[in-house]
Amino acid sequence: MNKLITPVLLFALLIFSNPVHGQEVTATTCQKLSEIIRGANQKYSMHADVDGAFALETIGCSVELRKELCAMEMVSFDQSAMVFDFETNTELEMTSAFFLVLTPSSPADKSQIIAFKSKAAAQAQSDKAGSQIITFDELVKLKF
Repeated sequence: MNKLITPVLLFALLIFSNPVHGQEVTATTCQKLSEIIRGANQKYSMHADVDGAFALETIGCSVELRKELCAMEMVSFDQSAMVFDFETNTELEMTSAFFLVLTPSSPADKSQIIAFKSKAAAQAQSDKAGSQIITFDELVKLKF
């Protein structure tokens, strides 16, 4: 019996672990909102128009939502998804942004994904935070 438990536990650990550049990425409970998020949390949010305009509180939620879309909806998402530059809060196309996955400050916190218009700005923040810069194509492959 013990010979079976070890491989099963090892398999479960591999399946349910979620390393991303040495970080675990988790998303909050995702809920579509009808209005663009304003204020201090805007820089973590995104908005798009896929069968109607909506916003999400986190970029991580948008990646999870995108995975559930059919091919046509995914194209609409990719063409309309907008995020906000972390430094300037200016709106930019999600597909052209550079992203950092920030490590939570405590185990109870969630990882935050932030967007930058330029790779240089992302690099400056990356040097401070110790995070790796990723593109949209890399972002959508992350598991939450």
